[in-house]
Amino acid sequence: MRTPAIQREIDRLEQYAKRGESYANADGRHGWRNPIRSDTGSLLQSLVLARRPARILEIGTAHGLSGMYLAAGLTPGATLETIEFHEAVAREAQELFTATGVPAQG
Repeated sequence: MRTPAIQREIDRLEQYAKRGESYANADGRHGWRNPIRSDTGSLLQSLVLARRPARILEIGTAHGLSGMYLAAGLTPGATLETIEFHEAVAREAQELFTATGVPAQG
């Protein structure tokens, strides 16, 4: 399901720094947000294409790059469910999935 919209977002998100970003939220918890390595996205897509799952659960969605690669391999009717701890980043990822037509629930 690699649509032009998904490919545009993959290209955009691949521009994020690969060294990661740490953050602290309002209750003092800390986390780490690190875009996937350049060689990981195509592997994720290939695994989804090979297994053809009806549903995928992604834990640690961050900005949605890995989710875009997972979605690129989804078959019609399959869904991507995502979990992201950082609320603002989760909203950003959900907006990305909605804008690109990815059947994602977060």
